[in-house]
Amino acid sequence: MLKIFLSFLFIGSAFSQQNQEEYKKMVEQLMKMKAENQTSSQNQFEALIKKTGGSVWVKSSEDSEFKSIDDSGYYPLDPDDTVKTGSDGYAEIYFSDRGMIKLSRNSELEIRTLEQDDSSVFLKIGALVAKFESKVKKKLFFKVNTPAAVCAVRGTEFAAEHSAFNKESSFGVFDEGELAVSSLDKEGKPSEEIKVEKNQEIVLSPQIKRLKTVRMSRLAKHKNLMAEVRKRFPLYKKRWRPMDFQRREKMRAALLKRKIKDSQEEETSATDKKKPLNKHNRKKRGV
Repeated sequence: MLKIFLSFLFIGSAFSQQNQEEYKKMVEQLMKMKAENQTSSQNQFEALIKKTGGSVWVKSSEDSEFKSIDDSGYYPLDPDDTVKTGSDGYAEIYFSDRGMIKLSRNSELEIRTLEQDDSSVFLKIGALVAKFESKVKKKLFFKVNTPAAVCAVRGTEFAAEHSAFNKESSFGVFDEGELAVSSLDKEGKPSEEIKVEKNQEIVLSPQIKRLKTVRMSRLAKHKNLMAEVRKRFPLYKKRWRPMDFQRREKMRAALLKRKIKDSQEEETSATDKKKPLNKHNRKKRGV
């Protein structure tokens, strides 16, 4: 961006008064666009995924098939990406320095929106545990949706499950925070919110008419995963820094197994075809 501005300055000095005014407007537009991009970036979570065990796959909205994660590096996620774990798979998803989700085995999670004041994920099947922190000056409104319910999170350590077998969703709070949970009717409309406080859980489905919170028991099996989140999230938070655009695009291309230098490769291939066939090239091409 700096090189572009310097180029404009050099060219602008040779322009007439009228052209200089047009050039000034152009620079102002570029500055405005840069400011808008920075504001948009600041208002969005930087979502990163890390495989911590077994089989983990990711699919973007542009792809028809899931791509496996081959190593345990950190990779950027975009809205509409879907993460899936196998029978032995676990994955961690970080949301800037504000929160972390640990996705359990045999689970499928879609990233829906990443705006910090209105972000959401959709747990299609399986289980997750999560920790999200609220800051004094920055509001956090994070939602976990399932086929049976919607859950609003505001600074909480919690677990969520959804079973495709009985179409039930469960939400529970561990040792801090609270959740606001609403059941969805057959038309997908939410009912009145029910508050779930620490050491409580609730089970929801379209068939359950009388909803009530009880002491955590069903979701207590996820306490070990919650202990991992409590240990790992503070370490990640300390070293977290925003990822620059070029690195992000490179890492995302690696995640989705896409080529980012197709034009250069095509140019190299075309150049090789024009080269006269020597002994080495003949062997390489099978001539």
